[in-house]
Amino acid sequence: MADGSRSARAGWLADLTVRQTLWTTTLVVTVVLGLIVAVAVATLTAVARHGDQLQLQQERLRTVQLVGHELAPAGAWVPWPTVDDRRDANAATLRAPLEDALERAERALGHLRRIDDAGLTLNEGYAYRDALLRWLEASAQARASPDLEMAGTAEAFAAFRGALDRYERQLAAIIDTLKRSRAERAQIALWLTILMAVSSLVAVIGAGWVYEYRIARPLAQLVATTRGQADDPAPPLAVTQVRCNELEHLRNAFDALQGRVERLHRQAYLDPLTGLANRSAFLQRLAQALDAERRHRRRFAVLLLDLDHFKQVNDSLGHAVGDQLLIEMAARLQRGMRPSDTLARLGGDEFAIVQADLPSDLPPERMAERIVEAAGLAFDLDGHAVFVGASVGIALCPDDGIDADTLLRHADLALYEAKAQGRDGWRFFTPAMNDAVVERRALELDLRHALETNGIQFLFQPKFALRSGRLVGVETLARWQHPERGPIPTDRLIALAEGTGLIEPLGAKALAAALRAAARWRPLTAADFTVGVNLSVRQLRRGRFADDVAAALERADVAPGHLVLEIDESVLAEDDPTVLTALHDVTSLGVRLALDDFGTGYASLRHLHRLPFDELKVDRSFVREVTSSADAAAIVRAIVAVGRALDLTVTAEGIETEAQRELVMQAGATFGQGFLLSPPIDADGVARLLTAAVPTVDIQRLIAPR
Repeated sequence: MADGSRSARAGWLADLTVRQTLWTTTLVVTVVLGLIVAVAVATLTAVARHGDQLQLQQERLRTVQLVGHELAPAGAWVPWPTVDDRRDANAATLRAPLEDALERAERALGHLRRIDDAGLTLNEGYAYRDALLRWLEASAQARASPDLEMAGTAEAFAAFRGALDRYERQLAAIIDTLKRSRAERAQIALWLTILMAVSSLVAVIGAGWVYEYRIARPLAQLVATTRGQADDPAPPLAVTQVRCNELEHLRNAFDALQGRVERLHRQAYLDPLTGLANRSAFLQRLAQALDAERRHRRRFAVLLLDLDHFKQVNDSLGHAVGDQLLIEMAARLQRGMRPSDTLARLGGDEFAIVQADLPSDLPPERMAERIVEAAGLAFDLDGHAVFVGASVGIALCPDDGIDADTLLRHADLALYEAKAQGRDGWRFFTPAMNDAVVERRALELDLRHALETNGIQFLFQPKFALRSGRLVGVETLARWQHPERGPIPTDRLIALAEGTGLIEPLGAKALAAALRAAARWRPLTAADFTVGVNLSVRQLRRGRFADDVAAALERADVAPGHLVLEIDESVLAEDDPTVLTALHDVTSLGVRLALDDFGTGYASLRHLHRLPFDELKVDRSFVREVTSSADAAAIVRAIVAVGRALDLTVTAEGIETEAQRELVMQAGATFGQGFLLSPPIDADGVARLLTAAVPTVDIQRLIAPR
């Protein structure tokens, strides 16, 4: 389907060159027609010019013929009468035709003058005109002097008549030539006209072909493709459907495509829940801010924030309420933004801000304070008054970085530090944070290596019955002897494993080591002997945690009743349904459950009622102060009373002095752990304790390595 869509897009994109094709075709047709028209115009001009010349020559011929017609009645030339003739009685009758001839000759001269005004082009024309003028001049003199003989007039008239005849013949020849040339030119013009008509027809057919195959059909395909891209339910249009209205259909299709593009833009650059910019848009804006800083030295800040305790709201009140909380928080944050600032939701409850052109009236710390204040106000969500908080980390450009990755990493480190300092606050990035991260990263790599090479040692903290001194169980503890840094404190090891995601493999190794030891000690232990293993919330969130525990018990061939899984109160505080389900699943196997560090303030009696706990463990902080603080002693007695009321055994942790043991025993604690009774020992040390079965006063001697 994707390949077909790409092929369709490639097809109509290629057809978008129709504009160039149409322009080229139009240009070629225009040039050809222009040449044809130019030749036709030149030919028609020549034909017209030849027509004018033919008309002129015909006019001249008619004039010459008129001259001949004027002189023709005179017949053969009769000389002017002599003196003797004049004495004759009939002289008057003889003069009459001659006078008439002279009048006709003068009219002929007038005609010749009109030809002269139009322009004579032949030498013969000038010759017969000159001859006629000489004859008329001689005749005029004869009339003025009747006694003068007209001896030369006959020769003059004969010359005139001969010249007139020759001119007439030349004119006739010219007229014939002009007629033939005019006919040829007219024929050429006719063929050119036919050629123009054929060329126009070919141009129309060619334009129609270009329109059909290079415009109409590509437009139809473009319309269909565009509608498909716009998710238009209408079927693709055929060429016949769009032949008369392609551009209208194309406009409609592009309108639909524009809507599709806008939807895609929102999906690509806007968070669908809050309407804020998403991560992609935020990174683009961050890149623009970095470019402005490089070009114009405009400093800016990057603020990262997330909501404190958001997960508890999401899990306890539901995802719908959690989404509404995010929407309300986004609205509060937007009210404190300037137009030049960019607010984005990166995911979950994490927001980010680019504060451009750091203003003096609103420095980053002031904006962070506003954010913390806004997040601290109550949210009215679905009838619930919800209180959360916000932690903010700030990184400055160029002080804390000149690229996006560095700025975001440093802002995230500052956010982590703000959370570590108690949440509901803000922190600027400092280089010391980066040093801590580098050290933490190195430790993470070393821890991974230690897990892969069995570099983690597991010791066991014995648990005794306070009154009889009998060894009733052990708690599994992880110890890491770093080759360069020396022993890593347990709390730091657990925090590192939790933060790097290595708590799961670490917990799996602890469970396996405890069950192997329990299988080894089985011949030496009583039926109620237990092996305790601490759990992390990450382990409990795995969907197959109970199955993993069951498989480990089966591999070690240990009964489920010998295993105690210890969780602290912080796990219960999250009230995660997945965690609670996992705890119920493992207790259904027969595994025991202990609530560790009880009394530190996270749990509630509701959890003790909902979950099948078998044991409460009093936190060492209360045991440590039981001899010096009446409040601590009262808390210990209260915890013991709760345990007894719920039919739970109570174990006091961290017993280091005889006085502490005496007081917790008087308070009613059943079991005890601590350095007074026994420090953490290896599996061999536990085996020696089980073999000796002596009172706790002799434990130090027995657990000493041999």
